[in-house]
Amino acid sequence: MVDLRTPIESDGRIAIYTYKDPEGLDVLRHSSAHALAQAVKRLYPDAKFGVGPVIEGGFYYDVDTSHTITPEDLLKSKKK
Repeated sequence: MVDLRTPIESDGRIAIYTYKDPEGLDVLRHSSAHALAQAVKRLYPDAKFGVGPVIEGGFYYDVDTSHTITPEDLLKSKKK
């Protein structure tokens, strides 16, 4: 599976996945985890990230930071 920016260099099969497909949902969750990590890093530059896999029902990230992350911080990261 590749994104839309990957050049097509040989014949192959094309399939479009959306969040309604298991494969597309995994990609959405994976990308969302990266977006969350980027927002948290911008808000709290000392943040260090550990495990952050896609799981059934969403994703999570282990975050080590001197700041205690609260539900309000999640709203801040969503705005970022």
